[in-house]
Amino acid sequence: MPHRVLVADSSEVRTSVARAFHLAGADVCLAYGKERTGAPSVLNGAELETSRTGPLGHFLVVVFHQSRENLWRLAEKAGASADTSVWYTTEGTPTFVAQHREDLGPGIQSRRITPGQPLSVDEARTIIETSVAIAEGRAPNPLPDLYLPPPAGPEYLSALAILCQGYLAVAASSGQLRDDDEALVAMGWPEAKEDIKRIVRAGVQERWPEVQTSRWWLEALGFPVSPEGRGQLESKVEDEAASLKASVGDLKILLGELEPQNEAIGAKVVSGAYLHLAAVLGSQSCE
Repeated sequence: MPHRVLVADSSEVRTSVARAFHLAGADVCLAYGKERTGAPSVLNGAELETSRTGPLGHFLVVVFHQSRENLWRLAEKAGASADTSVWYTTEGTPTFVAQHREDLGPGIQSRRITPGQPLSVDEARTIIETSVAIAEGRAPNPLPDLYLPPPAGPEYLSALAILCQGYLAVAASSGQLRDDDEALVAMGWPEAKEDIKRIVRAGVQERWPEVQTSRWWLEALGFPVSPEGRGQLESKVEDEAASLKASVGDLKILLGELEPQNEAIGAKVVSGAYLHLAAVLGSQSCE
């Protein structure tokens, strides 16, 4: 039985991408356009001219233009699902970020696909074969040249989120925050088992003075405890946030508190910073 492939794109290369998969032996559906109506137009078959109605069903892989992700979302609402995902761009630098992939199955960024550099039938076969391997838990290493290496993760934003969780756990264990604090709820603290909370409280209560100091934060992140160190961290954070097309938001307040002599970084400041980080990076949990 042919593998099913869904191409979700409304750019000028959509038909050539879909045809490459058809010629590679796949059963292809093409979702495109009509974003304003709340439903994608879907074509299938060799000529890609027959409208398909009803649930779309399950696909081996969804292949979509990174700026037309909403088409996949619409197709998903119409009943589509997929084992894996592949996305591409037709211009500029690929910027699709990790958290967008979470509900698309394991995903990979392919090379740019343009009218002058169309997807070849051999490349379509490679995508099918690689998607089968990924779905079966045997992804090739290294990946074929068609695929771009994954982008580097947001190292300092992720590290700050972990430090915020540590600080908030100490604050909760020391009675500085109620269990229904919004940040504690976001990281799953109220749902943690009581015996786990008791272990955490016993081990960290005495660290409350320490986690309030800028030294604790800057040294954990590998920066000197100085105005220069704080500035270096702020620069790294701003660069990572920009790469994710996100603002620094309430994290800016926490960064401003990391002056060398500060020994009273407040729980509400860290709570606000963590909520912003959770929104940027995706939900964090200590469960």
